[in-house]
Amino acid sequence: MVGFEKWLMADDASKDTVVVEQSEEGDVETELSRDMSLFDITFIGVGAMIGAGVFALTGFAAGIAGPALTAAFILNGFVAMFTAVSYAELGAAFPEAGGGYLWVKEALVDPNGFYAGWMSWFAHAVACSLYAVTFGTFLVHLFEYTGLLHFPAFGFGLHFYEKLLAVLMIAAFAYINFRGAEETGKAGIIVTAIKVVILGLFIAFGIWATLQQPNWTAKFLNSPSFAPAGWMGIVGAMGFTYIAFEGYEIIVQSGEEVVDPGTNVPKAVFYSMYIVVPIYVLVAFAAIGGIDVTQQLISTTAIPNSAGSTLPTWEALGYMGELGIISAAGQFVPYGVPLLLFAGLAATMSALNATVYSSSRVSFAMGRDRALPSIFDSIHSGKRTPHWAILISAVIIAVMAVALPIESVAASADIMFILLFVQVNWTVIRMRQTHPDLPRTYTVPYMPWPPLIGIVLQFLLTPFLLLELGLEPGFTGQNSHGFVALVTTAVWMLLGLGIYYGYSKQQEAEQLEEETPTVVSPEPAAEAENQIVVPIANPENAEQLMRTAIDLAKDEETYPNGEILVMSVVTVPQQTPLSEGREFVEDEPDMLDDAMDIAREADVPVSGTIRIGHDVAQAILHAELAANIADSVAYTQDAEVDVIYVVDQGADENDRAEGQEIVDDTIATFREGITVTGEVLEGQDIVDTVIDQSVGYDLVVVGATREGLLDQLVFGAIPEQIGRRAQNTVIMAKRHLGITSRLRRWF
Repeated sequence: MVGFEKWLMADDASKDTVVVEQSEEGDVETELSRDMSLFDITFIGVGAMIGAGVFALTGFAAGIAGPALTAAFILNGFVAMFTAVSYAELGAAFPEAGGGYLWVKEALVDPNGFYAGWMSWFAHAVACSLYAVTFGTFLVHLFEYTGLLHFPAFGFGLHFYEKLLAVLMIAAFAYINFRGAEETGKAGIIVTAIKVVILGLFIAFGIWATLQQPNWTAKFLNSPSFAPAGWMGIVGAMGFTYIAFEGYEIIVQSGEEVVDPGTNVPKAVFYSMYIVVPIYVLVAFAAIGGIDVTQQLISTTAIPNSAGSTLPTWEALGYMGELGIISAAGQFVPYGVPLLLFAGLAATMSALNATVYSSSRVSFAMGRDRALPSIFDSIHSGKRTPHWAILISAVIIAVMAVALPIESVAASADIMFILLFVQVNWTVIRMRQTHPDLPRTYTVPYMPWPPLIGIVLQFLLTPFLLLELGLEPGFTGQNSHGFVALVTTAVWMLLGLGIYYGYSKQQEAEQLEEETPTVVSPEPAAEAENQIVVPIANPENAEQLMRTAIDLAKDEETYPNGEILVMSVVTVPQQTPLSEGREFVEDEPDMLDDAMDIAREADVPVSGTIRIGHDVAQAILHAELAANIADSVAYTQDAEVDVIYVVDQGADENDRAEGQEIVDDTIATFREGITVTGEVLEGQDIVDTVIDQSVGYDLVVVGATREGLLDQLVFGAIPEQIGRRAQNTVIMAKRHLGITSRLRRWF
């Protein structure tokens, strides 16, 4: 066995490469990595719901419902909850990419399954086109506001540039998804947080401006009434904005990557609804109550010049359309127009990325099931992404963005989502009969009433939506948006019918015959307290890492009955479902077998796993504190340990005393008989100091970082830098963080 003469242990670092987990002893197995927390998945839902919808649709919806838009949003949340409970139950029981499509396909007779995927694909694509058109409108408005460019130009109208920018952004995000790049979890959280903060400012200033007016209640009750269009207007506005509440479909699309999905998926569905509905209601209240219809507002917006200052504010917002709350913010929020445009652009870009991703995922899943031609199931050998699914989805999105008015686009998406949600509600009822033994960690109460009520309420929304937008035959008139949406939906459904009976039905039957009998997934391994996980990426480092793990496993005092799990991580982009990552498992089994032989020769129980994940760091679990590992190896190998702590050059006595106290406390954790020394070093850069000091040592153990999140995002975590630059083996260790520690690190 290779011995270690000297160890260097450094405090102030981050990630780990030695882990405590459990599996059976034996051969190498492959598993998927779940790396999304409840916080992450909740913010995915919030980010999807507080997307372009609140910015683009609030003005239109105010023109439909009047001041009763506030009630429409509350009622929309109420209606959406009857479907949300169905998504919560099924998303927890079936945490797989594909969402509603897979559930309907499992439970309902054909062609329901095909149509669920067909409608889900189109719904996400149409929603994406809505976000793209909104982005183009906002960017053109920002150019004009800042004076950077003036439209129209070169003989083209304003509308041309809005559509052109929409197509360019669709192409850009299709390329980003093809490359496998993604809006990372932290970046997505930051973008969502920015949107929430800016909308919070809009709400606060809007409410303040409202309450400063002595007769502010008249705007809501006497213009000419709270619901000037009656119940038809309220329900029409509900149908028009229902797309804003489809975020739980995005949540369950990522179910196979969620930690403890049985618990976290239902919580994320409900938490996102609890956050979003009040925001929408307050935005509507602030927009209607905070603005005044002035001559300046009339001259700078789409409000007709013939309209006077007595025009109700809700009607003014309707004329302003997708720029409604942008123009409102210009009146009562400091720097309101650029601030809201910035938030709107961030929201549309975030939503564009999410819907390109989700629409291509649904079409990819249908291609994998042979419901669509095999081209949709193709994965690019270099980028490891479903490139044809992304390209075809992007083309459909671009055509919709160019061909249809924004009102028709929104209505078409609403109809498709409503039809999909109806299917999901019926599926949760059927599965109580067809799948009674399904592991349901959350169950819909009072079955079957909630999903049945959801079906009825959603069916009621559709005709009101179409009537309110106008069913006048034609493709250009203001009163024909409902007609265009209805025709678009009918054409897509008929096209799907032809594809199903002309292609999909026969292909699915052949696949069913080929896959019979179905292979059942093995039971997951039980967890044990003292298993040491050794992630290996480079075969050259495998032997030394295994020797270290063997030393830990043989330390009966610290790790009684120690076992070793050898792990390799195969990464695939976010655009590719984890289940498809098995295609890219190549040399890892041989590499793990060689590493496992080292443990077998030392008579230490060992097993191996290849974990498929989107991120190497998230696919590997956290380890015990670095001192415990150093103590175990030094005790087994009779090695010497030096403990160092780095302070900045010119640090005061308090910092040095704190560092010395940490060193002394760390030394005190080692067992008697181990030679341990400690030192506080001064250095301009922590990483450089540790690297210089590590020369001549066999092994470096780095403890958990104290860096804030911003430092890590900008400069990279200290342990990652040490691991990349050090010439010797580096073990990075981190103790499990409680909620207090997590919050402290964030802020």
